[in-house]
Amino acid sequence: MDFNAFIKENYNENDKIARMSIKSPEHGYRVQTYHYDASELAKASCQENNLYFALNPMKFINKSIRRDKQHVARLKFLYVDLDIYKSEWKDFTQTQILMQLESEYFDIKIPSPSYVVNSGRGMYLLWRIDEHINAQPRWEKVQAFLNSQLIEFGADRAVVTDTARVLRIPGSINSKSRTEVFIMDSYNTNYTYTLYEIMQEYMQNDIASFQYTKKKAPKRKYKASSKIVFMNTPYSLYNARISDLEHLLLKYRDKESGMRENILFLYRYYTLCISNDKAESLNMTLALNSRLKYALDEKEVIKATASAEKYYDNNRCFQISNDKLVDFLNIEPDEMKEMRSIITSCEKSARKSARDRKAYLKKLEAKGESTKEYKIKLRLKAIYELLEQGKTQREICAELNISKSTFYSDKKVMEQYTYEQLCEAVQDNTIINQNTDETSFSSGSPENSAPVLREDVVLHAHDRQKAYYTISYSSYQLDDLLNTS
Repeated sequence: MDFNAFIKENYNENDKIARMSIKSPEHGYRVQTYHYDASELAKASCQENNLYFALNPMKFINKSIRRDKQHVARLKFLYVDLDIYKSEWKDFTQTQILMQLESEYFDIKIPSPSYVVNSGRGMYLLWRIDEHINAQPRWEKVQAFLNSQLIEFGADRAVVTDTARVLRIPGSINSKSRTEVFIMDSYNTNYTYTLYEIMQEYMQNDIASFQYTKKKAPKRKYKASSKIVFMNTPYSLYNARISDLEHLLLKYRDKESGMRENILFLYRYYTLCISNDKAESLNMTLALNSRLKYALDEKEVIKATASAEKYYDNNRCFQISNDKLVDFLNIEPDEMKEMRSIITSCEKSARKSARDRKAYLKKLEAKGESTKEYKIKLRLKAIYELLEQGKTQREICAELNISKSTFYSDKKVMEQYTYEQLCEAVQDNTIINQNTDETSFSSGSPENSAPVLREDVVLHAHDRQKAYYTISYSSYQLDDLLNTS
């Protein structure tokens, strides 16, 4: 997303947005600030050095407008500015830091930000809100909380309560690092937080100090970190695959026959797709190799993964299908269960079936209803009893309100069970499977599992030809992998 799209998505057309540019001639700095309507700013060029914008829109007071707290019209964003180069994380890349934040902080210690922006030597996080300016005391309280949770990453304490704060514009150039400012990632940007919601979910010790008389805000429905990730951006996809490759290598393939070279090759390729920095991707690959118990020689790693740069230069992050990756790395079913991204379409369907099954049972439980399978068991038992009483097919259909075809279909199923088995099934509320036995299934995390799945579905997800871990892919096989979507 570029800055123009960002403005259109987050502001009304008539919102007054302050845009500031800092010129640095030989003798001192020169600061210029202009106020634009959001509709005008969305069309303006931002490919200049040291451009900034105010997060919150401004208003006129006595026919004048300035970028200060008194002229802030509405609270549109919460923010945390991370000066990473001043923190203990200064030797890590923004990509590595974002991965750490996603795994340890987002939706755990703090809500997931709406946007994460790489500002050159650091990054800033933005949470989309829409609050009246009278909510500023509560806004400052939430600001202080978010800032305190990210102190180790260089959160800037000096600006934590500045409602007129300016931050670098995505698409502009940071003259100090000589890099372009860009939006690294975004999370559920169509959702608007409320201050009270954040305080209620993450700041229980502080919420009592504020009286909130408005209607309670609806609880956020989207929890990205606790569910299967459906990729909708290239960065999210590459990030998930990097995580899968690390897990696969460290947990299962830390051995001589574990295809370590191929995994490290893909790892270097995907880190390069994210960072666009060949030296950084190589360093990350060597760092991963150093964590192995049976680590490869450093020269061997460099040589075995060098072609990643060639494919990156030729294809510019060309998409590789999941099925190709599974075959290329010979990923076993047990290994695939713990993967986020590198899974077959059958495995993905199995997980979706499990989630749908869980949602179905939860919905029935909320309504106080029984499952369709349980209702069928009751009907089978009732038909059996009515037949024992000597009633005819027509009488049974009329009493149970079922069709003639349903009666004969149920009667055929009943032949597989005794009356005692039907009574026991109804009493235990167990599911009778007419064709196969049912088996439990785990997709790696409880949230993505259902109580039961058909055995044939599980077997189908795992039905693929085995290969040996000792396969060594030649250059033409790599070409085939990277040129087939």
